[in-house]
This record gives sequence, structure tokens and C-alpha cells, in this order.
Amino acid sequence: MSVEIKVPSVGESITTGTLASWLKSNGQSVHEGEMIFELETDKSLIEVPSPSAGVLEILVEADTEVTIGQTVGRLAPGQGKVAPEAGDVTEP
Repeated sequence: MSVEIKVPSVGESITTGTLASWLKSNGQSVHEGEMIFELETDKSLIEVPSPSAGVLEILVEADTEVTIGQTVGRLAPGQGKVAPEAGDVTEP
């Protein structure tokens, strides 16, 4: 069963923001608590953690205005593509 990724509430008076960037790629495996996207409001830039582990499905592209509580992605169970670790070099 997939888990919805929603825009979190970041303050009582804030109702919208901009999904500034995804920190993970579509189809990539993520761990619970790992930062997956950045939310920009008129007051700050916030990194948002993954609510669960799974394979990321992006539903809303970066640089899109979003509302608090809006679903912007999903996490499906299973293993996705693994991002290369910093410093890894792929030999042909």
C-alpha cells in the first residue's frame, strides 16, 4: 500500500508555499526521515522528511505553488533505483 507525501503545516498563518525542489529522483528508494523535498514559503526554506520508506513517485513538479495538506508524491513499497553514493565512480 502506498503512502501519500503531503505538504506539512509550517505555521498557523501559512496556507501556501512553493515546492522549490525535489532532493530525490522519481523512482528512487528513500528511507523514513530522509529529506525528500524543499518547501519555500515567504518566511523560510524548509527541508521536508519522508514519512515512510519506499519508492518515490513524484506527482507535483518542482517550482509549483502548493497548499498545506496537498499530496505532492507517493511512496510505494519495495526497492527502487539506488542513487550513487558521493565519490562512486562507474567503470565502463
